[in-house]
Parts: sequence; C-alpha cells; structure tokens
Amino acid sequence: MTNTAFIVRLADWKWACIAGLALLGIAFFVLLVIHPGGFEGQIGWFLCLRPGAIPSAYLADMVYRIVPWAEKTAQWLAIVVISFLWSSH
Repeated sequence: MTNTAFIVRLADWKWACIAGLALLGIAFFVLLVIHPGGFEGQIGWFLCLRPGAIPSAYLADMVYRIVPWAEKTAQWLAIVVISFLWSSH
C-alpha cells in the first residue's frame, strides 16, 4: 500500500477571498466589540471599516419600494458584499 501525499493548492482568488473575509471579520469585531473612540470616533471607524454602509442604504431604499419585506436582507447583503469587495481589492 502506497502512501501518497495530497497537497491542496488554492487559487489566488480564493486566498484573496479568505483574506477579505478575515479583514471583514476583524472590522466587525473592532466595530461591534471594542467600540473605539466614543460616539464621534465611532462614526469615522464605521465609515472606514464598513464602506458598504452608505451605498447599501440607498440600495435598501430602492428594494423597499419594490419588495418591502426584503429591505433588511438586501441592506445586510449589500453591506457585506461591498465591504468584502473593498477589503479584498
């Protein structure tokens, strides 16, 4: 019986996705657990760490006009996707 080693190799885009998810997770941890800088500082950190928050609010408003019950889902999905793309770029 031969024992062959199987090495998993990931494509570069998969490593970029892993790094983007890790950075996004760190951003959420800093924003929601550590609460840096008080109220005024929190606004700056919010915009730096979650850049998808402003465009997602606009997108959620457009979705609310069409399908009101899907507004929250569209907003959180847009926040995660835009922030993920921002951090992996």
